[in-house]
Amino acid sequence: MAALPDPTPLPPLLTSLLQGLNDAVVLYDEAGRLLTLNPAAERLYGIVADAAQGRMATDVLGPHDEAARKEIDGALAAGGMWRGEVHRRGAEGTTLTLEVSISRPDGGFLMDAARDVTAARATQTTLEDLTVRNTNLFHALAVSFWDMDFRAAAMAVRQKMAEGVTDMAAYFAANPDYVRWLQRQVRVIAVNQRTMELFGGREQSDFADIRPYWPDESLVHFTTGLLRGMRRDPSYVAEVRLARVDGTTFECLFTTAFPSETVPSGRVIIGVIDIDDQKKALAELARSENRLRTLFEASGVAFFRFDTTAINRTYAALREQGVVDLGAYIDQNPDFLEQAKAAILCVDANASALTLMRATSKDALLGPIRWVTTPHHMRGLRESMTASFGGHSTYQGEHLIGRLDGSLVPCLWFNVVPPELRSQNIAYVGLIDISRQEAARSAMQAMQAELAHAARVAILGELTASLAHEVAQPLSAISSRGEAVKRWLSRDVVDVPVVRDLVGKIMDSVDRATAIVSRIRDMAVRAPFQTEPVDIAKLARDTVAFLSHELEHARVAVCIDAGKAPCVVEGDRVQLQQVVFNILLNAHQALVQSDTADRAITVTLRADGDWVTATIDDNGPGIPSGDLERVFESFHSTKSHGMGIGLSVCRSIVQRHGGQLSASSLPAGGARFQIRLPVAAD
Repeated sequence: MAALPDPTPLPPLLTSLLQGLNDAVVLYDEAGRLLTLNPAAERLYGIVADAAQGRMATDVLGPHDEAARKEIDGALAAGGMWRGEVHRRGAEGTTLTLEVSISRPDGGFLMDAARDVTAARATQTTLEDLTVRNTNLFHALAVSFWDMDFRAAAMAVRQKMAEGVTDMAAYFAANPDYVRWLQRQVRVIAVNQRTMELFGGREQSDFADIRPYWPDESLVHFTTGLLRGMRRDPSYVAEVRLARVDGTTFECLFTTAFPSETVPSGRVIIGVIDIDDQKKALAELARSENRLRTLFEASGVAFFRFDTTAINRTYAALREQGVVDLGAYIDQNPDFLEQAKAAILCVDANASALTLMRATSKDALLGPIRWVTTPHHMRGLRESMTASFGGHSTYQGEHLIGRLDGSLVPCLWFNVVPPELRSQNIAYVGLIDISRQEAARSAMQAMQAELAHAARVAILGELTASLAHEVAQPLSAISSRGEAVKRWLSRDVVDVPVVRDLVGKIMDSVDRATAIVSRIRDMAVRAPFQTEPVDIAKLARDTVAFLSHELEHARVAVCIDAGKAPCVVEGDRVQLQQVVFNILLNAHQALVQSDTADRAITVTLRADGDWVTATIDDNGPGIPSGDLERVFESFHSTKSHGMGIGLSVCRSIVQRHGGQLSASSLPAGGARFQIRLPVAAD
């Protein structure tokens, strides 16, 4: 390889000029040998000029790829200069972005001048990214954005101030046409897609003039925002009514910020959030709350509002422990109710509540409900809590409520805890004083008992002859057997076994007579309503036995089909027997008045699920269709001598036991009465 010619010496003046340049300058000859570099290049590339002389320029600057090399050579050949950006390794080993100018000055050498633009390019990239993100946000957010230029409007306001207007707010209020002119000076640069959707526009040009979107009532917010921006306030937010393209108006949240870097240029971004639905919902909520408050305060019902935050936390903890039945948990943890009373806070009570509880002030009821002390009141609390724990929104029950003065008052207790209140840890409890209703109910029950007693006595009156015959039979047997005993005892030798047998038969007749008298007494006596387990099958058999004389005399056959399952109900035995007695007696009397040959009554008893059903059928003439609707009415009777209270009393008795009594005619002839009563609890 031929030796390279010696490098061309540089003019001293050029070398001196290079020392003061800020650009990093490297000079090299046509052969690519480095002639010199200035201090800026030494700092940029991390090489000393003296040590670099004579080395290949590519050792310092790095090689160009083939395409770049051809581009540079072509530019130098065509115009003597090439400009562009390149990446080179810097003094610290990092890759730098450089703006480079390569030229061929007169003198047979090339000059490479570079300026480090790495930081500038990074800033530019960041700015471009921010611009893209801001543009995306501008169009993507579900908020109406308006990019607006207020410079002309602000200049017009400053002009007015210069003319001597000191109170611009008052001037705006007095000159709405001027405000409309100001709005015309505002330039809308762009709006986002949400703006078009919200206001009903189809293209950007629909928003060039902002005046149609501002009703007269809202101009004050436009001028206030303008003045705030001119005063360099940080922001302005207000609830404003704006208009759509079609003229309809809506409530919105109008918001704008005035950053110090954009206010001088007059550029402002306005945000508009549709709150029309929220405002309507809030208005309806306020109306609902006012109605609730009016109901709470003005109602004659005693209302209490409770904070259930603590007790709801307790419920949650119990559920985590696996508790499903709160009633069973309370049975196992009797102290729980006392703890619950401390956790449930009364936070409000209306005037009716103070009156009902005989509280001298509301403070006496507020706080933990430790004033719930009486057994009946505690039972109401327990049932109410059990319902709430089970997820029920309502509860209703009747309880004796203990008042603050120690007296008791019967109340209808009801809870109101809908899900929306439960989530806010709020519960309402209402108490209605039912003292008068209880008194009326007691009076009604007393009247019904008196009527039932009168009906029983009336029945006994109808059966006087039969009852006399029933009692006479065992008395006659007692008399005859007593005479026999006397004769046996008068003999010299007494046959003890025979006398013992006669005395035993006398005692049996006494028992029979006693039983008959007892049944008569039960029917005639005024006894209070008392509940006990009653076997309906046994009751039916006893009643048939009581009527046996009448039934046998009229040749009426009675069949009792009790089934296999026990037919036990909870009720007053005497009153329930009165019902069966009355229906059987009516069936007997209907059969006696008919020409039926084979007179029969069938009593069918069945226990099915929660009910016991007693069906009493006869094969008599049945119930006339016109009487079916009235058969249970008071003082309605198909008998010429009847009072019309028997079946009416029977229905009242059955209903008092929580059951139903119905009547119908059988298709084949005859009547059917059906009694349904709840099965006795285990």
